Amino acid sequence: MKDDFSINCIVPEMSDDDIFDAMKEIDGYIDITPSDFRELYSKAYVHAIYRYEHSIKAGDIMTEDVICVMEDTDLTEVAEIFAKQNISGTPVIKNDKTVTGIISEKDFLKKLIKTESSNFMAVIAECLAHKGCIAESIRKGKAGDIMNSPVITCTENTPLYKISELMSSHKINRMPVIDQNTRITGIITRTDIIKAWSARIK
Repeated sequence: MKDDFSINCIVPEMSDDDIFDAMKEIDGYIDITPSDFRELYSKAYVHAIYRYEHSIKAGDIMTEDVICVMEDTDLTEVAEIFAKQNISGTPVIKNDKTVTGIISEKDFLKKLIKTESSNFMAVIAECLAHKGCIAESIRKGKAGDIMNSPVITCTENTPLYKISELMSSHKINRMPVIDQNTRITGIITRTDIIKAWSARIK
Protein backbone atom coordinates (compact mmCIF):
# COMPACT_ATOMS: atom_id res chain seq x y z
CA MET A 1 0.00 0.00 0.00
CA LYS A 2 1.24 3.47 -0.82
CA ASP A 3 1.44 6.25 1.78
CA ASP A 4 -1.66 7.90 0.36
CA PHE A 5 -3.60 4.65 1.03
CA SER A 6 -4.29 4.07 -2.68
CA ILE A 7 -4.71 0.35 -3.23
CA ASN A 8 -3.99 -0.70 -6.78
CA CYS A 9 -5.45 -3.86 -8.20
CA ILE A 10 -2.67 -6.38 -8.87
CA VAL A 11 -2.81 -7.02 -12.60
CA PRO A 12 -0.44 -9.59 -14.17
CA GLU A 13 1.74 -8.30 -16.99
CA MET A 14 -0.03 -8.69 -20.34
CA SER A 15 1.67 -10.61 -23.12
CA ASP A 16 1.05 -10.06 -26.83
CA ASP A 17 -0.79 -13.40 -26.91
CA ASP A 18 -3.11 -12.20 -24.15
CA ILE A 19 -3.90 -9.07 -26.15
CA PHE A 20 -4.46 -11.00 -29.40
CA ASP A 21 -6.77 -13.47 -27.65
CA ALA A 22 -8.75 -10.60 -26.14
CA MET A 23 -9.04 -8.83 -29.49
CA LYS A 24 -10.34 -12.05 -31.11
CA GLU A 25 -13.25 -12.04 -28.67
CA ILE A 26 -14.41 -8.65 -29.94
CA ASP A 27 -16.73 -8.72 -32.95
CA GLY A 28 -15.48 -6.79 -35.98
CA TYR A 29 -12.04 -5.60 -37.04
CA ILE A 30 -9.82 -3.67 -34.62
CA ASP A 31 -7.03 -1.70 -36.27
CA ILE A 32 -4.67 -1.47 -33.31
CA THR A 33 -1.33 -3.02 -32.43
CA PRO A 34 -0.61 -4.79 -29.12
CA SER A 35 1.69 -1.93 -28.05
CA ASP A 36 -1.02 0.63 -28.84
CA PHE A 37 -3.51 -1.43 -26.85
CA ARG A 38 -1.15 -1.66 -23.87
CA GLU A 39 -0.55 2.10 -23.88
CA LEU A 40 -4.28 2.81 -24.22
CA TYR A 41 -5.08 0.47 -21.33
CA SER A 42 -2.41 2.07 -19.13
CA LYS A 43 -3.68 5.61 -19.76
CA ALA A 44 -7.31 4.55 -19.30
CA TYR A 45 -6.43 2.96 -15.96
CA VAL A 46 -4.76 6.16 -14.73
CA HIS A 47 -7.83 8.18 -15.76
CA ALA A 48 -10.09 5.70 -13.95
CA ILE A 49 -8.05 6.05 -10.75
CA TYR A 50 -8.17 9.84 -11.01
CA ARG A 51 -11.92 9.84 -11.57
CA TYR A 52 -12.52 7.53 -8.60
CA GLU A 53 -10.31 9.53 -6.24
CA HIS A 54 -12.14 12.73 -7.13
CA SER A 55 -15.68 11.32 -7.22
CA ILE A 56 -15.72 9.68 -3.77
CA LYS A 57 -16.29 12.23 -1.00
CA ALA A 58 -15.87 12.10 2.76
CA GLY A 59 -19.63 11.98 3.18
CA ASP A 60 -19.73 8.75 1.16
CA ILE A 61 -17.42 6.76 3.44
CA MET A 62 -17.50 8.44 6.86
CA THR A 63 -18.95 6.91 10.01
CA GLU A 64 -21.78 9.14 11.18
CA ASP A 65 -22.25 7.67 14.66
CA VAL A 66 -19.13 9.17 16.22
CA ILE A 67 -17.94 8.34 19.72
CA CYS A 68 -16.75 11.63 21.23
CA VAL A 69 -15.55 12.91 24.60
CA MET A 70 -15.62 16.37 26.16
CA GLU A 71 -12.57 18.42 27.14
CA ASP A 72 -13.41 17.90 30.82
CA THR A 73 -13.97 14.13 30.50
CA ASP A 74 -11.77 12.30 33.03
CA LEU A 75 -8.91 10.42 31.40
CA THR A 76 -9.97 7.34 33.35
CA GLU A 77 -13.35 7.52 31.63
CA VAL A 78 -11.71 8.12 28.24
CA ALA A 79 -9.59 4.99 28.70
CA GLU A 80 -12.68 3.00 29.68
CA ILE A 81 -14.50 4.22 26.56
CA PHE A 82 -11.56 3.18 24.37
CA ALA A 83 -11.56 -0.29 25.96
CA LYS A 84 -15.34 -0.79 25.86
CA GLN A 85 -15.81 0.50 22.31
CA ASN A 86 -12.59 -1.11 21.02
CA ILE A 87 -11.32 2.15 19.53
CA SER A 88 -7.89 3.77 19.61
CA GLY A 89 -8.88 7.42 19.29
CA THR A 90 -11.76 9.86 19.39
CA PRO A 91 -12.57 13.54 18.76
CA VAL A 92 -12.82 15.95 21.67
CA ILE A 93 -15.80 18.31 21.42
CA LYS A 94 -17.60 21.12 23.22
CA ASN A 95 -21.26 21.12 24.25
CA ASP A 96 -22.25 22.53 20.86
CA LYS A 97 -20.45 19.62 19.13
CA THR A 98 -17.67 21.80 17.75
CA VAL A 99 -14.40 19.90 17.50
CA THR A 100 -11.57 21.23 19.67
CA GLY A 101 -9.11 18.35 19.63
CA ILE A 102 -8.50 14.68 19.15
CA ILE A 103 -7.14 12.12 21.59
CA SER A 104 -5.61 8.71 20.90
CA GLU A 105 -3.80 5.84 22.58
CA LYS A 106 -0.50 7.46 21.60
CA ASP A 107 -1.37 10.54 23.66
CA PHE A 108 -1.80 8.33 26.73
CA LEU A 109 1.48 6.55 26.04
CA LYS A 110 3.37 9.81 25.66
CA LYS A 111 2.17 10.95 29.07
CA LEU A 112 2.87 7.65 30.80
CA ILE A 113 6.56 7.37 29.89
CA LYS A 114 9.40 9.85 29.81
CA THR A 115 11.29 8.37 26.87
CA GLU A 116 10.73 9.36 23.24
CA SER A 117 9.38 5.91 22.44
CA SER A 118 5.60 5.70 22.53
CA ASN A 119 4.80 2.02 22.08
CA PHE A 120 3.05 -0.41 24.39
CA MET A 121 6.16 -2.36 25.35
CA ALA A 122 7.87 0.85 26.38
CA VAL A 123 5.03 1.36 28.86
CA ILE A 124 5.47 -2.21 30.14
CA ALA A 125 9.21 -1.63 30.58
CA GLU A 126 8.59 1.62 32.42
CA CYS A 127 6.01 -0.03 34.65
CA LEU A 128 8.32 -2.92 35.55
CA ALA A 129 11.11 -0.51 36.43
CA HIS A 130 9.00 1.36 38.99
CA LYS A 131 7.27 0.19 42.14
CA GLY A 132 4.39 2.64 41.84
CA CYS A 133 1.77 3.01 39.14
CA ILE A 134 3.10 5.09 36.24
CA ALA A 135 -0.46 6.18 35.48
CA GLU A 136 -0.61 8.11 38.74
CA SER A 137 0.57 11.29 37.02
CA ILE A 138 -2.49 11.42 34.75
CA ARG A 139 -5.06 9.76 37.01
CA LYS A 140 -6.78 13.09 37.71
CA GLY A 141 -6.26 14.48 34.23
CA LYS A 142 -8.87 15.47 31.67
CA ALA A 143 -9.14 14.80 27.95
CA GLY A 144 -8.27 18.43 27.26
CA ASP A 145 -4.96 17.99 29.07
CA ILE A 146 -3.46 15.54 26.61
CA MET A 147 -5.51 15.99 23.42
CA ASN A 148 -3.96 17.16 20.15
CA SER A 149 -5.11 20.56 18.99
CA PRO A 150 -5.69 22.10 16.48
CA VAL A 151 -7.22 19.19 14.61
CA ILE A 152 -6.81 18.19 10.97
CA THR A 153 -10.38 17.98 9.67
CA CYS A 154 -12.33 17.73 6.44
CA THR A 155 -15.86 18.40 5.25
CA GLU A 156 -18.34 15.97 3.73
CA ASN A 157 -17.40 17.29 0.28
CA THR A 158 -13.65 16.68 0.64
CA PRO A 159 -12.59 14.15 -2.04
CA LEU A 160 -10.98 10.84 -1.15
CA TYR A 161 -7.59 11.73 -2.64
CA LYS A 162 -7.33 14.86 -0.46
CA ILE A 163 -8.21 12.93 2.69
CA SER A 164 -5.54 10.36 1.85
CA GLU A 165 -2.95 13.11 1.29
CA LEU A 166 -3.79 14.82 4.59
CA MET A 167 -3.63 11.60 6.60
CA SER A 168 -0.34 10.67 5.00
CA SER A 169 1.36 14.05 5.35
CA HIS A 170 0.23 14.56 8.96
CA LYS A 171 0.74 10.89 9.93
CA ILE A 172 -2.72 10.56 11.46
CA ASN A 173 -5.08 7.59 11.64
CA ARG A 174 -8.42 9.37 11.86
CA MET A 175 -9.98 12.61 10.71
CA PRO A 176 -13.14 14.28 12.03
CA VAL A 177 -15.63 15.44 9.41
CA ILE A 178 -17.14 18.82 10.23
CA ASP A 179 -19.79 21.19 8.89
CA GLN A 180 -19.36 24.90 8.14
CA ASN A 181 -19.67 25.69 11.84
CA THR A 182 -16.94 23.18 12.79
CA ARG A 183 -19.53 20.87 14.36
CA ILE A 184 -18.76 17.20 13.98
CA THR A 185 -20.85 15.25 11.48
CA GLY A 186 -18.74 12.11 11.14
CA ILE A 187 -15.28 10.59 11.24
CA ILE A 188 -13.02 8.83 8.75
CA THR A 189 -10.31 6.33 9.65
CA ARG A 190 -7.63 4.51 7.68
CA THR A 191 -9.95 1.49 7.72
CA ASP A 192 -12.70 3.48 5.97
CA ILE A 193 -10.27 4.47 3.21
CA ILE A 194 -9.02 0.91 2.79
CA LYS A 195 -12.60 -0.35 2.56
CA ALA A 196 -13.40 2.28 -0.07
CA TRP A 197 -10.46 1.16 -2.22
CA SER A 198 -11.23 -2.51 -1.64
CA ALA A 199 -14.78 -1.96 -2.90
CA ARG A 200 -13.35 -0.35 -6.04
CA ILE A 201 -11.11 -3.28 -6.97
CA LYS A 202 -13.66 -6.06 -6.37
